[in-house]
Amino acid sequence: MSVSRLLLDQSNARLGEEQTNQQATQLALAQLLGPQLLEIAEDIVTNGLDPTALLAVTPDGAPRSKLRVIEGNRRLLALKVLDTPAIIDGVFSPARRKRLIALSEMFRADPISSVQCAVFEEEENARHWIELRHTGANDGVGLVEWDSNEQDRYRTRHGQPDERKPAGQIIDFVSHFYPAKPGDKRVFTTLERVVATRAVREDLGIEIDGGKVYSNFPVAEVLKGLSRLVADLRSGDIKVTDVYYEEDRLRYLTTFTAEELPDLATRLPIRQLLVSLAATQASGPNNGSPPPKQRTPEGEPQQGAGSNPTQPVVPSGVGNATGPGPGVGGFAGGPGVASSQPPPTGSGTLRPSRVRPLKQRTTTIPKSCVLYITDRRVNLMYHELCRLDVDQFSNACAVLLRVFVELSADSYIEKHNLVAEAERRSAKLKKKLMDVASHLKQDGKIDTQLQRAVEKFANSDGMFNSSIVTLHQYVHNPKAYPVPREIRTAWDEVQPFMTALWAK
Repeated sequence: MSVSRLLLDQSNARLGEEQTNQQATQLALAQLLGPQLLEIAEDIVTNGLDPTALLAVTPDGAPRSKLRVIEGNRRLLALKVLDTPAIIDGVFSPARRKRLIALSEMFRADPISSVQCAVFEEEENARHWIELRHTGANDGVGLVEWDSNEQDRYRTRHGQPDERKPAGQIIDFVSHFYPAKPGDKRVFTTLERVVATRAVREDLGIEIDGGKVYSNFPVAEVLKGLSRLVADLRSGDIKVTDVYYEEDRLRYLTTFTAEELPDLATRLPIRQLLVSLAATQASGPNNGSPPPKQRTPEGEPQQGAGSNPTQPVVPSGVGNATGPGPGVGGFAGGPGVASSQPPPTGSGTLRPSRVRPLKQRTTTIPKSCVLYITDRRVNLMYHELCRLDVDQFSNACAVLLRVFVELSADSYIEKHNLVAEAERRSAKLKKKLMDVASHLKQDGKIDTQLQRAVEKFANSDGMFNSSIVTLHQYVHNPKAYPVPREIRTAWDEVQPFMTALWAK
């Protein structure tokens, strides 16, 4: 289809309100996308349109000879903007407009005037496919995003064979002997945190040098501790909160018995690459035996004598057969995941949950969160938090989130003259947040429940993720390693407050 025949969807779900015409739609979508639009445009100029994802169009609701795009509006807008940058005049800063003009000149040297489309007579005919594309994994039917380990493995297998991260090398080594099972937890980022501690590596018998993992012991010996560690993480017996700080990791290490660590008498004269050790083994040293026994969390019954063999042992932090547990990682208030434990059979009343897990976003602030920020610098931070991949830039996102929250409070206090300038400059973030919450409550912009939530957040009585203490740790504690999931959950908890603070 010719690009000139294609119209943006004025009722696009990304936009807060249905737009009255194409010009308004172009401006509204460009404002919503912000710098993301430039990234899409640059990718199109560099690589062309993605041939694996067609635009979906329909004549339904479009003028004669035109087609309305019901899937692919961001790509269509990028094409139109590359062809005619003036259609979104006033949206970008001078610097960003300069970049857009440069991209437009490159585009016109090799323009895209027509695109492949999937045509639907009516929009309703495309609804199933559009919803699958935009509503997460849907039990595996929709798009399933790669986790950190899968991303790392893909890069290694496609052009970057020497760049598998240490955690990935350890997972591959253990999986050679004890493959992951359906239902196992994802372990990549927490494993990275654990082996970042030198004392842990020494006790497990490994070294990390130049991004490569080396073993100081034979396969059977080094496998002992590494398989125990991976098994604990896969089962959920050990979560990120259990090994968040270095002292937590050292405490966890004391739970290993002598039989679960390498025998020092077997130390190799020359260290060996861990992946090479696995490659030399046709089968594991414990081939045919079950993986290392996983610890039952303290306070829960052991499977065995005196226990009901039909009732599985449920790891801490996971819902049991009689009720759901907390959300991911045990943090209430975060995006929850339905328990994988089935209800008791034969009850006749309980049925397996049909709740579909939410698609995990890659940014700190979800793109669906629209804030009306009048302060230029704070607005730039907002766009960076909407754009930066928190899995890749967790330190940057953690520090930026802390600064964003404080400067947002400063801006509100200054705008409404809540306190004198000197007092504001010397006040702690805790007091600033409570002052802002109190003022918002007086103005009727938040309710009592949200005000109390902000007070708990400020007093560090809220969730581990988003307490002021933890935000401070991200900035000032060299031993505090931000975890992407915790940063996302921190924003989820503070978003209602920020939405009220930056309302129109």
